[in-house]
Amino acid sequence: MSDTSWPGYERIPGLVMQGYTALLTEALRQLPEPPTHVFVQAGVGGLAAAVAGHFSVLLGDNNRPFFTVVDPSRAACLFESARTWHRVKVAHGQPTVMAMLECYEPSLVAWRILSRAADAFMIVDDEEAVGIMNRLANPRDGDPAIVAGESGGVGWQGC
Repeated sequence: MSDTSWPGYERIPGLVMQGYTALLTEALRQLPEPPTHVFVQAGVGGLAAAVAGHFSVLLGDNNRPFFTVVDPSRAACLFESARTWHRVKVAHGQPTVMAMLECYEPSLVAWRILSRAADAFMIVDDEEAVGIMNRLANPRDGDPAIVAGESGGVGWQGC
Protein backbone atom coordinates (compact mmCIF):
# COMPACT_ATOMS: atom_id res chain seq x y z
CA MET A 1 0.00 0.00 0.00
CA SER A 2 1.10 3.50 -0.74
CA ASP A 3 0.63 6.92 0.80
CA THR A 4 0.22 8.47 -2.66
CA SER A 5 -3.25 9.88 -3.18
CA TRP A 6 -5.20 11.66 -5.90
CA PRO A 7 -8.79 12.83 -6.29
CA GLY A 8 -11.08 9.89 -5.63
CA TYR A 9 -8.35 7.78 -3.98
CA GLU A 10 -7.73 9.18 -0.54
CA ARG A 11 -9.02 6.75 2.10
CA ILE A 12 -6.32 4.04 1.90
CA PRO A 13 -3.41 6.50 1.67
CA GLY A 14 -4.90 8.38 4.64
CA LEU A 15 -4.92 5.16 6.67
CA VAL A 16 -1.31 4.44 5.68
CA MET A 17 -0.37 7.93 6.85
CA GLN A 18 -2.18 7.35 10.15
CA GLY A 19 -0.02 4.26 10.60
CA TYR A 20 3.10 6.43 10.42
CA THR A 21 2.07 8.06 13.69
CA ALA A 22 3.14 4.87 15.50
CA LEU A 23 6.73 5.93 14.71
CA LEU A 24 6.13 9.24 16.45
CA THR A 25 4.54 7.64 19.47
CA GLU A 26 7.64 5.47 19.89
CA ALA A 27 10.07 8.35 19.29
CA LEU A 28 8.30 10.64 21.73
CA ARG A 29 8.29 7.89 24.35
CA GLN A 30 12.09 7.75 24.14
CA LEU A 31 12.73 11.50 24.17
CA PRO A 32 12.94 13.42 27.46
CA GLU A 33 10.81 16.20 25.91
CA PRO A 34 9.31 16.94 22.49
CA PRO A 35 11.75 18.33 19.92
CA THR A 36 11.81 22.03 19.07
CA HIS A 37 12.59 21.43 15.39
CA VAL A 38 11.77 18.54 13.04
CA PHE A 39 13.21 17.88 9.56
CA VAL A 40 11.50 15.12 7.56
CA GLN A 41 12.44 13.93 4.11
CA ALA A 42 9.64 13.80 1.57
CA GLY A 43 8.74 12.07 -1.65
CA VAL A 44 5.00 12.57 -2.19
CA GLY A 45 4.78 13.93 1.36
CA GLY A 46 2.88 11.17 3.17
CA LEU A 47 5.35 10.63 6.01
CA ALA A 48 6.07 14.35 6.35
CA ALA A 49 2.36 15.18 6.51
CA ALA A 50 1.73 12.47 9.08
CA VAL A 51 4.53 13.81 11.30
CA ALA A 52 3.53 17.47 10.92
CA GLY A 53 -0.16 16.77 11.44
CA HIS A 54 0.39 14.49 14.40
CA PHE A 55 2.57 17.02 16.20
CA SER A 56 -0.03 19.74 15.56
CA VAL A 57 -2.83 17.62 16.98
CA LEU A 58 -0.81 16.20 19.86
CA LEU A 59 0.93 19.39 21.02
CA GLY A 60 -1.24 22.14 19.55
CA ASP A 61 -0.25 24.72 16.99
CA ASN A 62 1.47 26.95 19.58
CA ASN A 63 3.59 24.20 21.16
CA ARG A 64 4.50 21.99 18.22
CA PRO A 65 8.02 21.85 16.79
CA PHE A 66 9.10 24.05 13.88
CA PHE A 67 8.55 21.69 10.95
CA THR A 68 10.70 21.58 7.80
CA VAL A 69 10.00 19.38 4.77
CA VAL A 70 13.15 18.22 2.94
CA ASP A 71 12.94 17.44 -0.80
CA PRO A 72 15.61 16.17 -3.21
CA SER A 73 16.54 19.00 -5.59
CA ARG A 74 15.92 16.79 -8.63
CA ALA A 75 12.38 15.90 -7.55
CA ALA A 76 11.27 18.89 -5.49
CA CYS A 77 7.50 18.68 -5.97
CA LEU A 78 6.69 19.78 -2.43
CA PHE A 79 9.22 22.61 -2.46
CA GLU A 80 7.79 23.90 -5.74
CA SER A 81 4.24 23.47 -4.45
CA ALA A 82 5.13 25.58 -1.42
CA ARG A 83 6.49 28.31 -3.67
CA THR A 84 3.16 28.58 -5.50
CA TRP A 85 0.85 27.46 -2.65
CA HIS A 86 -0.84 24.83 -4.78
CA ARG A 87 0.09 21.27 -5.78
CA VAL A 88 2.67 21.31 -8.55
CA LYS A 89 3.78 18.41 -10.73
CA VAL A 90 7.45 18.90 -11.59
CA ALA A 91 9.01 17.61 -14.80
CA HIS A 92 10.97 14.37 -14.77
CA GLY A 93 14.62 15.15 -15.15
CA GLN A 94 17.89 13.58 -14.19
CA PRO A 95 17.38 10.81 -11.59
CA THR A 96 18.37 11.43 -7.98
CA VAL A 97 20.42 9.16 -5.73
CA MET A 98 17.56 9.62 -3.23
CA ALA A 99 15.54 7.07 -5.21
CA MET A 100 12.87 6.50 -2.57
CA LEU A 101 12.14 10.24 -2.62
CA GLU A 102 12.08 10.59 -6.41
CA CYS A 103 8.49 11.74 -6.75
CA TYR A 104 7.21 14.40 -9.08
CA GLU A 105 3.75 15.21 -7.72
CA PRO A 106 2.62 15.62 -4.11
CA SER A 107 -0.02 13.37 -2.64
CA LEU A 108 -3.34 15.19 -2.48
CA VAL A 109 -3.94 14.24 1.17
CA ALA A 110 -0.35 15.07 2.16
CA TRP A 111 -0.42 18.48 0.46
CA ARG A 112 -3.65 19.40 2.27
CA ILE A 113 -1.86 18.85 5.57
CA LEU A 114 1.58 20.22 4.69
CA SER A 115 0.19 23.40 3.17
CA ARG A 116 -1.15 24.21 6.65
CA ALA A 117 1.22 22.44 9.05
CA ALA A 118 4.72 22.82 7.54
CA ASP A 119 6.74 25.88 8.50
CA ALA A 120 9.48 25.59 5.87
CA PHE A 121 10.48 23.63 2.79
CA MET A 122 14.05 23.01 1.68
CA ILE A 123 15.91 21.07 -0.99
CA VAL A 124 19.02 18.92 -0.77
CA ASP A 125 21.34 18.19 -3.70
CA ASP A 126 22.52 14.65 -4.41
CA GLU A 127 26.09 15.48 -3.37
CA GLU A 128 24.85 16.76 -0.01
CA ALA A 129 22.79 13.58 0.52
CA VAL A 130 25.84 11.38 -0.11
CA GLY A 131 27.86 13.55 2.28
CA ILE A 132 25.20 13.22 4.98
CA MET A 133 25.11 9.45 4.55
CA ASN A 134 28.91 9.28 4.94
CA ARG A 135 28.93 11.64 7.92
CA LEU A 136 26.31 9.55 9.73
CA ALA A 137 28.25 6.34 9.04
CA ASN A 138 31.54 7.87 10.24
CA PRO A 139 30.67 10.07 13.23
CA ARG A 140 33.05 12.10 15.35
CA ASP A 141 33.37 12.65 19.08
CA GLY A 142 32.12 9.21 20.14
CA ASP A 143 28.67 9.45 18.57
CA PRO A 144 27.24 6.13 17.37
CA ALA A 145 27.39 5.29 13.67
CA ILE A 146 24.07 5.45 11.84
CA VAL A 147 23.62 3.34 8.75
CA ALA A 148 21.24 5.18 6.43
CA GLY A 149 20.88 5.47 2.71
CA GLU A 150 20.71 8.74 0.85
CA SER A 151 16.91 8.82 1.15
CA GLY A 152 16.90 7.98 4.85
CA GLY A 153 19.61 10.39 5.95
CA VAL A 154 18.59 13.46 3.98
CA GLY A 155 16.47 14.83 6.85
CA TRP A 156 19.71 15.31 8.79
CA GLN A 157 20.84 18.04 6.35
CA GLY A 158 18.97 20.66 8.28
CA CYS A 159 20.51 19.68 11.59
